[in-house]
Amino acid sequence: MENLVFADRVSSLEGSAIREMFKLLGNPEIISFAGGAPAPEIFPVGELSEIAREVLLEKGDRALHTE
Repeated sequence: MENLVFADRVSSLEGSAIREMFKLLGNPEIISFAGGAPAPEIFPVGELSEIAREVLLEKGDRALHTE
């Protein structure tokens, strides 16, 4: 692999703390209390699919309208 040369101004950049945190979320021994990463098994998939079906059948034209 060839050596890469970067501008001096990027030498002081550091990695994102949030990116590092998300690397840890894949570990099953870690419990995350982060608001943006709920456990997938707590989502009420059945209820949400029923609600989505009702919305699409009753008001699909308005729900899918982009304006």
